[in-house]
Amino acid sequence: MCVRTTIESTPKSDRDYYILISDKKTAFADIILDSNNDDIKYEIYDTNNFKILINLNTPNVNVNVYALYLASNSSAKLHTIVNHNAPDCTSFVHAKGALTGSKARTSWIGDVHISPNASGTSTNEKNENLVLTPGAKAVSVPNLEILTGEILGARHSSSITNFDDEQLFYLTSRGISETAAKSMIVGGFFDSIISKFPAGTAIENVRKTIENEFIK
Repeated sequence: MCVRTTIESTPKSDRDYYILISDKKTAFADIILDSNNDDIKYEIYDTNNFKILINLNTPNVNVNVYALYLASNSSAKLHTIVNHNAPDCTSFVHAKGALTGSKARTSWIGDVHISPNASGTSTNEKNENLVLTPGAKAVSVPNLEILTGEILGARHSSSITNFDDEQLFYLTSRGISETAAKSMIVGGFFDSIISKFPAGTAIENVRKTIENEFIK
């Protein structure tokens, strides 16, 4: 599913957006957008391809984007764009991806643009990927464009990590089954994102999908 979403800021102060991407469409709702902004519009194009554009045109707006994408011998793409066009706004993008199967492919591109008028901006992009199977490939590309020197901070980070066999050995050597140990490791990786999502059926289903597809 490709969803292209453009969000224009309004004087309401805080916004949280939640994104789920997976090829298991029967397992849970692919996309959740939860916001106080009634003007959100999006169009569906392809499979497993999400693009979100946030324009911060009003001062003193805080935006958080929490995203989770899963690829099980499939592909998943996420592109986040945040344009800071007004002063004293903050943005935080935190995206996590997991890949299993040698054909799994994921990509995340995070673009942040800070205009000359956006003094007092604070922005942070964070992307983490967990590769569970040899041959799976993840791409992570954070981009920052800063056109003013009067900002509070601009940070970005990205990581691609292979499954930790040493941690698995440590847990199994203490009497924990391999399946339970994998559940603890993979579940712990996802929890910082899943815990941010609103409670509901979609989140319970994504936990089941993780158990079924990523813990074997």
